[in-house]
Amino acid sequence: MKYATLASAIAIALSTIAHAQSQRPSASEVFAPRTECAKLGEAIYRKRLTETFGDDRIGIDVHSLGTHYDPHTNRCFVQLVDLNESNSSLYIQLLDGQTEEQLAYCRVVNGEEHGLIGATNFQEVVPDFIGYDNAWKYIATKMADDRSQ
Repeated sequence: MKYATLASAIAIALSTIAHAQSQRPSASEVFAPRTECAKLGEAIYRKRLTETFGDDRIGIDVHSLGTHYDPHTNRCFVQLVDLNESNSSLYIQLLDGQTEEQLAYCRVVNGEEHGLIGATNFQEVVPDFIGYDNAWKYIATKMADDRSQ
């Protein structure tokens, strides 16, 4: 009886593993959404540059864009970075690529660090969601490359 229960447990475990592996998207199934995420990011980047700076981008030394598609959540994350070396300011935003909603930001101006996780219209702000370090860790987690996992 003991062996039958053990054999049954092993069979269930192997079946669960096989099912989980069969549920993983193929490389081509992930490639298309990643490409679409990059296109969404580029469109948001261009739109934000035009809205914020027009054609006059004097004062901002670096604008950069990063995108990351997470196949586990089917979400596209867009990271926008503005750097102004003349006044040592840095602004990093994490946006939802599909909705353009701000998910988090980090900002350094004149050496003062600020950060927030969540949309700008939060009704209740949780202490763990406030602060540069917490926001930066959140952004880094969402932008991490998970292709080797």
